[in-house]
Amino acid sequence: EGGSDSNWAADDFTIRATTENGDLDERNQPITTETVTWQPYYQALDTVNSTDGTPTYRALCAELNTLRLLDGMPTTLRIAHQGTTFFDVDLTGLLLLTKMESHDMGAQEYLDRQDEYVIMVYVEHTDDGEMHCLQVVVNDWTIRLDDVNLGR
Repeated sequence: EGGSDSNWAADDFTIRATTENGDLDERNQPITTETVTWQPYYQALDTVNSTDGTPTYRALCAELNTLRLLDGMPTTLRIAHQGTTFFDVDLTGLLLLTKMESHDMGAQEYLDRQDEYVIMVYVEHTDDGEMHCLQVVVNDWTIRLDDVNLGR
């Protein structure tokens, strides 16, 4: 594994999902537009090895739950490293991209079938100690980033 990452910790990353449906009624419909921020209940670092067992890059793994996500209601997923945001997307839109055409259901029904999200951030350390985010995976959707330098 190139570079030294002994000072790198899972807490260096901040992962937040933000929604605007803080309270739901008995029919699971929003009754307020209170902004709620969801944080991972699990967040840890691990190493991804090549087929010969050589460490290749590090992965930050996180899991979080949200209240019901609603089609058409603003929802964001932000990932930051040491306070600098490098990933900021519409979470609902991203999740709807994972809906296969063969699934015969509407967008809201598809969203209602999920409430737990697995987020993986793959990071490479170069020999000069720089860190680069290679890709972000949310559930089964992979986003390849164009050389996001996270610093040292």
